[in-house]
Amino acid sequence: MVGEGTIYTSCMDEADRLFDWAAFYGVLSLILVVLGVGAAVGYKVVLPPRSESASVVVAKPGIPLPPNQFQLLSKAVFRSAAVFEPAIEELGLEKSPQNFLSEDVDLLPIPSTTAVIILGRSRTAESAEDVAQVMAKSFVRAFEDRTGADLETFGRPTARLRPGGLSLSVAVFLGATSGFWLALALAIFHYKVKRPVLSLRRALSVTGTSSATMVDGKGWSFLGILRADPLRGYPLGPVDGGSAILYAHAATAERDLEGAALREPGSPASSSDGRVTLIWAR
Repeated sequence: MVGEGTIYTSCMDEADRLFDWAAFYGVLSLILVVLGVGAAVGYKVVLPPRSESASVVVAKPGIPLPPNQFQLLSKAVFRSAAVFEPAIEELGLEKSPQNFLSEDVDLLPIPSTTAVIILGRSRTAESAEDVAQVMAKSFVRAFEDRTGADLETFGRPTARLRPGGLSLSVAVFLGATSGFWLALALAIFHYKVKRPVLSLRRALSVTGTSSATMVDGKGWSFLGILRADPLRGYPLGPVDGGSAILYAHAATAERDLEGAALREPGSPASSSDGRVTLIWAR
């Protein structure tokens, strides 16, 4: 029967290991979150949201096409060379038709009507208005030539009410979230592959010894996974002739620590008293 004290101790151990795990990968996570936010801000600076302008094209009364046929024909005419080629030439753009149709213009049908909205996109509101106006004029001319119907542009192009692109706050949130999830994935992968010790208590448990000799390791311990080897340059000579000497720090893999006593000369299996001395770098 498992007592309440055993359950409490087990829960405390798991909580401590989770805290140690979070601390070990904390700086990595913070750096990736900051990089994600920086990338989002850079994206907004380098590629600011493009302005949009809308022109409404309507059919004059008496058009011989019902609304559904008008909308289908409008989509076909809008993407025809008779519309985009004169528009690209008049605007003086050096773009392929595919890029122009996918990036700079769009056609939005108004359901159950003989009217459509033609969108123009560009870096500034003025140039977006020019794109919408030129494309609407080219569309009207090509549609009338093909069908004989009379169309007209309803007023001047106006700024679209719903701006396109991501706001800065949304971009920052997505960048920070992406950085956090990337850090979490890398931390889980690294831990599964290497399974670092993470804490002195865990190192004592793995090695089976009850005490350790503490030394000041190189570098800052709060860096966790990003800390350079804290035992680099440390004299690794024997401390006690009758003991196995194990050196470890927060990034030491558990499997390396478990097998070190059997691999190294002077291990518990071959030493006279079977004692293990753990050198732990803070």
